[in-house]
Amino acid sequence: MKMLIKMPVKYILIILSSIALIGCANTITKAGKKVQISSTGILKKHDSTIHGYLEIPKKPGQFPTVILMHGCSGITDGVRRGLNNHVSYLVANGFAVLTLDSFRSRKKHGGVVCKSENELGSARFYRWYDAFHALEFLQSQEEVDKDNIFLVGQSNGGSVALMAASGVDKSRFPSEPKFRAVVAYYPWCGALSTQIVSPLLVFGAGRDDWVPPKRCVDIKPKVRGANYNVVVYNDAHHSFDLPIPVQNYVGNTVGGNKSATKDSQQKLLSWFQEHMR
Repeated sequence: MKMLIKMPVKYILIILSSIALIGCANTITKAGKKVQISSTGILKKHDSTIHGYLEIPKKPGQFPTVILMHGCSGITDGVRRGLNNHVSYLVANGFAVLTLDSFRSRKKHGGVVCKSENELGSARFYRWYDAFHALEFLQSQEEVDKDNIFLVGQSNGGSVALMAASGVDKSRFPSEPKFRAVVAYYPWCGALSTQIVSPLLVFGAGRDDWVPPKRCVDIKPKVRGANYNVVVYNDAHHSFDLPIPVQNYVGNTVGGNKSATKDSQQKLLSWFQEHMR
């Protein structure tokens, strides 16, 4: 293992070989850079060094890059497989991908966030900071096309994506960074503002009994500032892009849908390509 200190100092980048990563319990992808990013700013009790994996296409160049954020359960086996699917698809289409784990260092794994409205609300805000600290981190990486950094979130991470599309805490991020475009999978639509600064695409599930997409649909004529679109898969449940059977989870129905997953990935790619600089 080799450790390099990158600038700025708060970023610690640990580079592991692909052989070392294969079989690791917390591995998001089979090869890549394991990273740690300091995320601070909202409340001191939520300040943390968050973990992630940066997967880069295996060719020279600078690449448009996607930040990928998990849902409220954290990175369980089923979530990991779903994230890997997105990573593989995006890397095959010329994107680098940084997958964040907001919960491991905060000891919020095991579904603890999903079971509490207070935890869900807190997570939306400290993960909003995580997203923009990750964006700052990517801007320091030589493999990243700094003009084309995107965000994708699932569930609670999707709600974070809605917030990130509306901008950033200017007191903490005076340079006012923003994402080139954003995609939210089955988010809580109460986090959506009518004023956005980044193009935003929402994927909802018509059979979602946890966070129905109705408000995301109804608010569409009122959204201003950047392109906004919402796609609802009528036969899909919450977590439709995860390779898991339909089941009950903390009192709600979740389950994978292969056709919705495939279509959403194609639309996601088109959305990013459309808005790329």
